[in-house]
Amino acid sequence: MFYFIKDGIKSFFKNAIMSFASVGILCACLVILGVAISVIVNINSFIDEVAAQNEISVYLDFDLEQQRIDEIKLEIEALPNANEVWYVSKEEGLATMINNMVRNTPENRQLFEDIEANNPLPNAYHLTLINLEEYDTVEYQLGQIEGIQSVNTRTKRVSQVMLDIRQAVSIYGSTIIIILAAVSVFIISNTIKLTMFTRRLEIGIMKDVGATDWFIRWPFLIEGMLIGGLSATLAFFIVWYQYVYAMTPMVEHLDFLTALPFKDVSMVFLAAFYGAGLLSGLFGSIVSIKKYLHD
Repeated sequence: MFYFIKDGIKSFFKNAIMSFASVGILCACLVILGVAISVIVNINSFIDEVAAQNEISVYLDFDLEQQRIDEIKLEIEALPNANEVWYVSKEEGLATMINNMVRNTPENRQLFEDIEANNPLPNAYHLTLINLEEYDTVEYQLGQIEGIQSVNTRTKRVSQVMLDIRQAVSIYGSTIIIILAAVSVFIISNTIKLTMFTRRLEIGIMKDVGATDWFIRWPFLIEGMLIGGLSATLAFFIVWYQYVYAMTPMVEHLDFLTALPFKDVSMVFLAAFYGAGLLSGLFGSIVSIKKYLHD
């Protein structure tokens, strides 16, 4: 194995210009991939945060006894997609509504004295969901519980928008990844082809003296993986720099979005870069070697 590694490294430096050009281009592809991953993981984090705050309000019948009110809570908590469930009495609901309405004009509070004396609001439960995609199912299940007067779906539109954004990001992100993978394989395969072309006589002699295909393959596979590994390493540090010193400060100026700390996503970048880099190098080498081994 040491011989193969040594020969692979020698091939890399023997065609240094093409090898380093391949590293540069593949690195650029991986940096673009890193930017796409940065956007995807932060948007998904934002959507998960919004989902955790996305409440459904369930209003109860007016004539329910406390025992039935407590039973309804247990039935809601038993729903597979229910996350947090909490009770809001009609008194608490009215107090919150009035406080919100007179927040900037406290002198108008006396206008609500009649409403406070004849509270028109029902008791209610509020709940958050584990999975926004099950919103319609939960809405239907809540409607089947006896004692529930109505389900407030004012947040349904927000949920749908969040799901649409997540789907769009996944589609565009996947498309970018596929394109970059194809470009990477093309670049590395052409680099290996050039190396093999310059060593075609040597390969022919090795075949004539009985060298196996895998004996000939290994140095070129290692060369391709070396290109992929170097590209991944460079891309990781470039993306780290742009994430910490460019993207994070820019996102901090947005009130509705917070960038994830780099340490929380660093393993995602490492896995993506080295996985994509090494696999591109390996596959690109295999594609380019095949022709020469069968000539």
